[in-house]
Amino acid sequence: MAQIKTKKVILDPHPSLHKQSKIADPKSKEIKELLATMRATLKEWEEGEKRYVSVGLAAPQIDEPWRVVLIRSDFNNYEKREFYALINPEITKYEGAPIQDDESCMSVHGVHAKVPRYPKIKIKALDEEGNEVKFTARGYEAKVLQHEVDHINGLLFLDRALSEDKGGYFKEYDPKTDSMITLTQSEVEKRGIFNR
Repeated sequence: MAQIKTKKVILDPHPSLHKQSKIADPKSKEIKELLATMRATLKEWEEGEKRYVSVGLAAPQIDEPWRVVLIRSDFNNYEKREFYALINPEITKYEGAPIQDDESCMSVHGVHAKVPRYPKIKIKALDEEGNEVKFTARGYEAKVLQHEVDHINGLLFLDRALSEDKGGYFKEYDPKTDSMITLTQSEVEKRGIFNR
């Protein structure tokens, strides 16, 4: 059996991260191959990564324009490298008051910001066989799903990040000191993070 190819995770400000993705056909050869590539890419990325694990991946993050996401199956055991697929996912309902929490992304590597996310959402999508699935996600899974659905809609977590005057922050990992450095609001504004 031929080895499944992997692709590089693209980084902001790559233009493909800021475009609406296209409706995908889960029964097509192209999407089946894409899912295999996404899974292989996640495995390879985690094997080469020392500080982070992946909780999800959206097709635009490997420069593929499809509404396809993978979500980690077990957030309590990161030794399990299993991911479930959602094709053309939609959030049909948001519930509860948004919770502000730390967020980061494989496509904005080493960067953290405070982002408001709903604690409970309802999702509608297709599975890998093309069957419709509907379910309710809560807590961390709901947060991850909102992050990945944003990706297929051309949004990054930085687009939703809270500025300092709204109780937010912007931090960046410094490999020299192996620590997170808090950037001032003026440093953040110089980078244009809140003028996207």
